[in-house]
Amino acid sequence: MTYKRFFFAFFTLIFCLINMPAFAEKIPVKIEPAQVISTHHDEVEVGDWINFEVVNDVYVDDNLYIKKGTKISGVVDFFHPNGWGGDSADIVFKKFYTTDVNHKKITIFYPLEIDGKTEMANSIRSVTNKGATSVAPRVIFRWFHFLKPPIINWQYLSYLGFVVRGSEISVEPDTTIYNIFIETESL
Repeated sequence: MTYKRFFFAFFTLIFCLINMPAFAEKIPVKIEPAQVISTHHDEVEVGDWINFEVVNDVYVDDNLYIKKGTKISGVVDFFHPNGWGGDSADIVFKKFYTTDVNHKKITIFYPLEIDGKTEMANSIRSVTNKGATSVAPRVIFRWFHFLKPPIINWQYLSYLGFVVRGSEISVEPDTTIYNIFIETESL
């Protein structure tokens, strides 16, 4: 009876150690669009290749793996156009293709979602951080501000229009940086 328990415990331990998932290190790759990404006139469809550029050098085990400025292409896996009632546009990438320092092709499997809500919030935030030309949201609704009339920023009004019709995606090159990750287990 004791031998059966010992063998059962021993083989269970071996089975668990063998089937334990390996903890792969995730290495960040910062990318930015190299082209305009827009959903205004149905410019994006599933299967489209969107070009990005690597922002920083990527190192794996203290060795240069991907150079700064390397082109990286993402394949649109899912696209949802904007709709009514605040239904914003969404673009999802799951595969990225690039080359390493030795010009070997690399496929990166990492989901990246670009949605209209986040892009609208980022554009509003960047406008408010510029200072003099923008107004805090609480000032817009003070229509009877007698001492100093508020400067109305039309970007806020487009943000209010987002509630009626969901926001589109419009990302210019060199404006937004996204993070994707390479797992060292796949290298």
